[in-house]
Amino acid sequence: MKVYKKLCKDGYAALKCNVVRIGSLKYYSEIEDEDRRDKDEGVPKILMRSYSKGRVVSSKDFNTYSEASGSPIRIANDNLKLRFKGKGNFEFKSGMNFFVYCTTIVDDDLSMEATNHLGTHAVHIASPKKFKDMIADRLLNKLRCDAIKLEGACDSISSAMRDVLYQDKIPVDDEGKVLDFSKSPMDVGNAFVKPVSYRLEAEYRFIWLPFHNTTGTACMLPYGFKFIDLEVPGIWACLQDVR
Repeated sequence: MKVYKKLCKDGYAALKCNVVRIGSLKYYSEIEDEDRRDKDEGVPKILMRSYSKGRVVSSKDFNTYSEASGSPIRIANDNLKLRFKGKGNFEFKSGMNFFVYCTTIVDDDLSMEATNHLGTHAVHIASPKKFKDMIADRLLNKLRCDAIKLEGACDSISSAMRDVLYQDKIPVDDEGKVLDFSKSPMDVGNAFVKPVSYRLEAEYRFIWLPFHNTTGTACMLPYGFKFIDLEVPGIWACLQDVR
């Protein structure tokens, strides 16, 4: 298995100068390129459902659902309630947001051509783990310098890399009952799942999540954060120019 990054002319020129654009889930969910945009990046949607008899939802339960989806929206008034007068549902879309770098697995010349829509230049990531770790070090340095403002403390970067699993994301449906998200409010594994319609991309993905070891909690990027152009001296030690 070989991992490649496909780049446009400008992206390739930047990389030649040791500048790597590290996007976010938010960036790839809203990117203008329709071939790359996935509006369902992150955790599956959560449906708070009501049937014909109606339903009353406390602000506490609403906030639990919102936190599980990664949304920053909260109801401050503990006494406020949401009332469904009949059948319907409230949809929580993913607000999960952390660093991601999208590459592609290339086995032969045919698969290389199949991903030309992602960019006409190709760079081989010869040492994926070294690439992941070098990016993590530079990102942590940026966070320590407050170049990226986070909500919450961060003393490290948790990272992962693997090929993407292509399958349809089924919404989490509470079927009219309150769900318990206490065990797993945010599953980062969902960042490696994409709809089957993107299968031809054969994506291999890197992710970096700001983390606070003292409390054992993850810290997402600011809501709406898109990308950072990260200067990484020596990055070509783990890259090979292809074309």
